[in-house]
Amino acid sequence: MKLNVELSKFNKLIDESVSERKSQFSVSLYPVDYQRYKQRRSAPDLVTDFDQEICLNGHLLAYDGHGVVVYIKEQSDLSSAVLDPLNNATKYHLTDCDTVRDEKNDERFGRFVALRYIDGKMPVCDDKNKTDEAALAVCGNCLRKLNYMPYVQARNTEQKKQAQREFNLSEFLKKQHDFPDEHLPLRHAEFSSFAYSEDWKAVSEVYKLSQNYCCEECGVQLNGWKTLLHSHHIDGVKSNNHPANLMALCVECHGKQPKHNHLKPKAEELSYLKEKRNC
Repeated sequence: MKLNVELSKFNKLIDESVSERKSQFSVSLYPVDYQRYKQRRSAPDLVTDFDQEICLNGHLLAYDGHGVVVYIKEQSDLSSAVLDPLNNATKYHLTDCDTVRDEKNDERFGRFVALRYIDGKMPVCDDKNKTDEAALAVCGNCLRKLNYMPYVQARNTEQKKQAQREFNLSEFLKKQHDFPDEHLPLRHAEFSSFAYSEDWKAVSEVYKLSQNYCCEECGVQLNGWKTLLHSHHIDGVKSNNHPANLMALCVECHGKQPKHNHLKPKAEELSYLKEKRNC
């Protein structure tokens, strides 16, 4: 026996039901950041969102209620920093010393990372995101502010270095009252990339184009010599390409920014800039 059933009305109801569900539910899918997921699984105490203020708890620096040291993770010469950290690496900071304040005043504190108290080596990197660990030395300005006597009483540079070399963080913390229960080492670090992003050249060109190839400091127009215009990271973090962190600066103005004394324009470049400013 053959059945002849009209299914058009049924199919119409199905279509209307699906359409109604589509209008009621909107789902957006984003690609999974597997690297971030892997970091969180392998190191659950990792600080991956460094957006809270570093503050003082008594005499010592604190982050999210815990005692921390802070330091600039990026090293200009990674191998030298690892081999001889006292002379060739950045120092770590325990308090709001003059060095930390200078970085804050220059709006470059974003270069710092936080680390829960730890004995031994600390994670470091270079601007190409190669990583290693180095036994960083404590900052002399911090020791002076904390009135650490072996450093304060040192008579010369060599004795000061010796005090920094022999400084024992755990022993020092046991005598402090700021964080009485946190003198034992516990790693808690920021492992953000400090290298230029892979698309940095494109980002830089787009940003300079958005400024019509004009220096935002002196106003010189450099359409005729575009390589004299640089894209500057205000906070010093090369991976932070947010437009609010970028400035289009001519090579001369760029060299006047904090920590950019190495940028020295040639005589012909300075002459061109002077001529264009007078136009």
